[in-house]
Amino acid sequence: MPYLTCNPKSGLGDGQCFNPSCFSDPTEVGGNGPYVWPYLRGPAYINSDLSLYKNFKLTERQNIQFRVSAFNFLNHPLRQF
Repeated sequence: MPYLTCNPKSGLGDGQCFNPSCFSDPTEVGGNGPYVWPYLRGPAYINSDLSLYKNFKLTERQNIQFRVSAFNFLNHPLRQF
């Protein structure tokens, strides 16, 4: 676990969710940093999937299904990737 040297929510640049310069390596061999960190909020994740289907009855015992699926159908960029 890295050590925290400052508040990772302060001094943010444009498009940053946390300040990466606030983390450092442990100074002693085998040492660990704190296991309780402040809450770091990431960017919002929006997933827009769409699925449509229609069942058609052929006979009393047979059916056929027509199905269409689209993933990320709004085609907007996701900031975290």
